[in-house]
Formats: sequence, structure tokens, C-alpha cells
Amino acid sequence: GIGSMVVVEMNEAASGASGRNEGVVVMGRFFSYVKEMMLDDLLETRPDLTNDERVELAQKFAEKYVRAAYKNADMIEKTIRKEKYEVEYIRAGWVENFDDRQDYIDESIKESEDFGFDDWTKLSPREVQEISGIEAKKYNGFSKSAATWNPAKWVWALLSTAILSDKVSFFSNTRVDEIADNGNNYAVHTTRGTIQTKYLINATESYAANLHPQFIDKLWPLQTQAAFAEGGPSTIKQGVAMGGANSWFGKHQGGIFMGSDGTRVHHTRAGYINPSRFITKYIISDIQDSFVHSPMHVTREWSCTAGFTKDEYPIIGLIDGKRQYIIAGMCGSGSSVHFNGARHVIQKILGIQSQDDYPEEFFSPTRILEPKSHKWPSLDG
Repeated sequence: GIGSMVVVEMNEAASGASGRNEGVVVMGRFFSYVKEMMLDDLLETRPDLTNDERVELAQKFAEKYVRAAYKNADMIEKTIRKEKYEVEYIRAGWVENFDDRQDYIDESIKESEDFGFDDWTKLSPREVQEISGIEAKKYNGFSKSAATWNPAKWVWALLSTAILSDKVSFFSNTRVDEIADNGNNYAVHTTRGTIQTKYLINATESYAANLHPQFIDKLWPLQTQAAFAEGGPSTIKQGVAMGGANSWFGKHQGGIFMGSDGTRVHHTRAGYINPSRFITKYIISDIQDSFVHSPMHVTREWSCTAGFTKDEYPIIGLIDGKRQYIIAGMCGSGSSVHFNGARHVIQKILGIQSQDDYPEEFFSPTRILEPKSHKWPSLDG
């Protein structure tokens, strides 16, 4: 009907990466991290620029991403409080091990501060132990405003609120096989029939290339995996996000939640569940290295595929220049983008004027689909 919204899910709500992730809101993608990722990619996509110009452009990209991400995190917390969602939300920060890059911690903190961000800081070994329980040997990086939650419960809470409206319908176990552009509307062909719609939002993430072939080798599935073990270190603090170069872990009710990996898989393998016991054992050794040795009994292992762009920067915007949008390329950090990104797209559709947190020159899919014709941000010089 007019003004109504239909949400179509191929499996169950939160059965994909949105419910199979680390459960951290605004993880360790601080300013310098995003800048370095963009700088690597700009060497290839913008060979016409000088090195100084590429650095300036990478800084602009990082500033836009991080500012929108922290706004997104505050919006999420405000929504959880206002709606009284029970999603195991705790805002206690993110501890990240940088044993091998002590100079980088200081450089990245200064760079963040230079661009107006005060969230990224560092902790002494004693402070690390007080906050997380980790027996650190050197300084660790710390994101003060990061939070942990149960991401599946967050998705379920949002959907539960949405379907209370008589304007929103939700269909699970309904796969979209094809989208046809009929001029004035789109025909969304599903396993349960066809839906005609004027506007379309693809929140298909790692599955996107299966529906839109132009994203093959532009937006690909990256397999990550997780496990849950009963027991674990008694000194580990609950609600604090923790990680290092090779793994992440945290205390949840009754045990330890942990994960790692980043294996690119073929686009037709998006969503396949294929965990590696070797990786689980490796993560456990990482945890034992950070705490007093303690017995752990693994009860569950699983994997998911996150949608990755080569520059690890999201794409939010139109894919056809008309009325079909995409929100993707979360690169394993969807909690720092999805809520504010979806709000941005909805405001575009409804014609609501507000601050543009996701400008086209930064976030448009043309950046990865057609970098030569993409309208890049202008340089100050």
C-alpha cells in the first residue's frame, strides 16, 4: 500500500552477520585505522594524485567515517534507553593490544586529537588489568565509548517495534531471486511471489553480488568465525570489548565468547557456515597468553560472512541513480554504520532535510563500481 514498508529476509531475522558478530558498538576503527586503509586503496584508485594529496583525501574519508560512527553509537544508546530494549548493552570501552606497535598508539592518538576526536586513547598495563583483567605487558589502545551488546537481540527488538505498526510487514524465509526495473517501480521477485515497490533498499551485505552482479569482486564475502566456551579466566571483566592483532574475545554469561579469521570466499559461498577447529584453538592460546591459564570447554563454533569493500569503507547510496539504494561494505564493523546509515537512506526517500552524514562523494557505490567516474571530494590545496 501507499507509504507502507515490506522487509524481506531470506532466512530468519539476525541469522546472518547481523546476529553472528562480536557484538561491539564502534569497535577499534579509530581515525588512523580508517585513514591507513583508504591511503592504501587510493594508491590504486587515484594514481593521478601526489602523495600529499592522497594523504589529505584519506584524512577527509577518515574524518567523515569516524564522525558518523560516533553519532551512530550515541543514537543506538539513546534508542536502547528510550525504548527500554533488553539487549545486554554495556558501554565499558574496547581494549586493543598493540604490543608490537607502541609508537603507533601515540601517533594514532595524536592524529585523532588533531582532527577533533578524543575517544581513542591508551592504557598503562596496570589500567588494562583494572579495566579488563588482561595481564598486559605494555600500553594498550583504548576506545572509551565502545560498548558491547547482543546484536541479534538488537535486530529482534527493532523488528518487533517496526511490525507493531500497520505500515510495516516482515517476511522471513523469503529469498529474493531477482529485481527488475519497470521504470516507475521495481518488481522484486521472491520465492513467495512478486512485490511491486517504488523505492528499494538492499541491505544484502555479503550476499549483494548474487543479486547484483556488478558487485562481483567489488563487494565480497569475508568469512569470520566465533566460538563460545564455558569456563575461562575468572579475572576477565564482563562487558568490556577486547582484542589484538589476531583475535577478539570477551566474557559473557557463563563463559567466553571469542573469534578471529578473515578469509575471502567466493560470492556464491556467502552465508555458508564453515568454522575451523584450528582457529578456535589458536584463539584459546591467545586468551591463555593474556590471562592466568584456566580450563575452557568449547560448546559452540560457527562462522559468518561479512561484506567487504577493498578499501574497507562502507557504501551507502543509490546503485542506479534512481530509487534503488544499498547499505553495505560494513567490513565487520556494521554496528558503527548501520543505524545512522539506514536513517540517512530513509530520510532521502522521504525528502527529510537534515545534516548529511554520508555524502555521495565519500559513500556512493560509484566509488567502488566506477572509481574513474566517481565524483571524489575536492581537495583544499
